[in-house]
Amino acid sequence: SLFPSFILIRHITNPTSSPLEIQATIPDLMIPFVPIIQEKEKPFSMFVDLYNKYPWVLKPLKYSNTDNLIAVMKKAIIDPAIKLSDDLFIMRNRPLETRHTDDYKS
Repeated sequence: SLFPSFILIRHITNPTSSPLEIQATIPDLMIPFVPIIQEKEKPFSMFVDLYNKYPWVLKPLKYSNTDNLIAVMKKAIIDPAIKLSDDLFIMRNRPLETRHTDDYKS
């Protein structure tokens, strides 16, 4: 990574307080959010809205057991999150581009 990377990994299987925490966190922190969930489980209902609204929320990663999750940690969680973090850094720091009315005159 060329830039400082921060990521948030959150287990969303059988959520209790996590929907409220996640809903309060995702909009305010423009950092990669990596949801993980056990196979055969579904994310809480409002998660889809967060996923569709915020481009820094990665697709949930399903896993069958902890050993499999640990085995793919770098490739499936860390690497995609760092790539997204780099993209977000560039996006946050891009110069403001303006338009001018003269560009629209015939």
